[in-house]
Amino acid sequence: MKHPPKGIDLLITEGTNLGTSKPTVTETDLENWLVERSKTVKGRIFVSWSGQNFDRLTTLYRVAKRTRRDLVIDLYTADMPEQVAEGSGLPRPGWPNLKVVLTAGLRRLYADRYGESCIGGISRTGLGAAALIGSRAIVMLRKGRFAE
Repeated sequence: MKHPPKGIDLLITEGTNLGTSKPTVTETDLENWLVERSKTVKGRIFVSWSGQNFDRLTTLYRVAKRTRRDLVIDLYTADMPEQVAEGSGLPRPGWPNLKVVLTAGLRRLYADRYGESCIGGISRTGLGAAALIGSRAIVMLRKGRFAE
């Protein structure tokens, strides 16, 4: 931080743990831990994280692939990587092992705010929440998203 690279107009960093001594876990350690835990769970695994946390999205996608499960995210989280430049390497709708829950409430909300075109191909391939019953998916939960 004392000697930043030249030519940067704006640098935004996530600083939740800066200046603290609280323990941290790497995404690789978290991935390996989740893979091991998933071996003991026959059904769905529910996880909560921010839709804007691309590291966590990538980690959970990798866990899903390694455990032969699907990662199921909501429409907002599916839209986040789409807002970043093409070629980012982030998991996106249409990738194997990645599914999007498209509830009627979220579909209406997005269509009203941004137009039907923002939903794009997800509207043809999105899952209803009922499709998760009996699955082995890793399911993202964000407050109220699956209830809408």
